Amino acid sequence: MVALICDELELLTKVDLSANPRLDRVRDLLLLECYTGARFGDIQAMHYDDIRDGVWCLRQQKTKTEVRIHISKRADAIITKYRSTGSPLPSISS
Repeated sequence: MVALICDELELLTKVDLSANPRLDRVRDLLLLECYTGARFGDIQAMHYDDIRDGVWCLRQQKTKTEVRIHISKRADAIITKYRSTGSPLPSISS
């Protein structure tokens, strides 16, 4: 396992992926996983109704544990980016 350091995450946010929308969506999902610490499956199951007052309330799919995750400004920017699609995040397969 390799961990990303903050500088590497910052570099990832600055890569221009406008020519490849799919890679842009994949990057956004990866960043949201990093910003929240949530698993891919939990990110994919996110709904706007689950986020209240900057806190994401969810039941983790793997453990069935209820958790509350603070949504940082960076995570919120990604979620807001996809608001017009009707889903907090783009849909891709793992």
